Amino acid sequence: LVTGDPSQVYEVRFGEADVGDVTMTITALDGTQPTIEEVVGGTFDSPSLADLDRDGTEELLVPLFTGAQNTAYAVWARPTPAAPFVRAGDVSGLGFGLTTDGYIVVGGHASAAASYADLYLLRSGVLVPITFLELDAEQDTCTLTQTTGLGEIGLDEATARDRFCADPAIVG
Repeated sequence: LVTGDPSQVYEVRFGEADVGDVTMTITALDGTQPTIEEVVGGTFDSPSLADLDRDGTEELLVPLFTGAQNTAYAVWARPTPAAPFVRAGDVSGLGFGLTTDGYIVVGGHASAAASYADLYLLRSGVLVPITFLELDAEQDTCTLTQTTGLGEIGLDEATARDRFCADPAIVG
């Protein structure tokens, strides 16, 4: 696993765990980061690094389990570029994006006609949920289903719905 900085390389090893699971161990070869261990189930993905919020510091995405459509990930972040990784939270979806306003989007499928988009802030190494949206292609609807984090960004429900349901990162 290589970062955007070619001098920083991570080794990924798999070991035994409970039946059907394995332990994934991620170690920085230069010793600058503590070893990370996660128990992973049925997934075909490998861990990856991505700058989810485009702040210049890469986050570590560890796939934990892949279901019929979506993959559950442990997200590890560094509160500052020199800090060690901390477990920021768990998300589930098909992929990651960024809204026009700079919020992290995790999108996934709920069914053949329905999808969802979960929006987060990354603050001090913690994923903070902003809102969750359900999109129904058959009904042509976009509904905010969890709105408790809107106060974090100073939006009311109507403004958030208008803004996020029209955002290219969410509706393509």
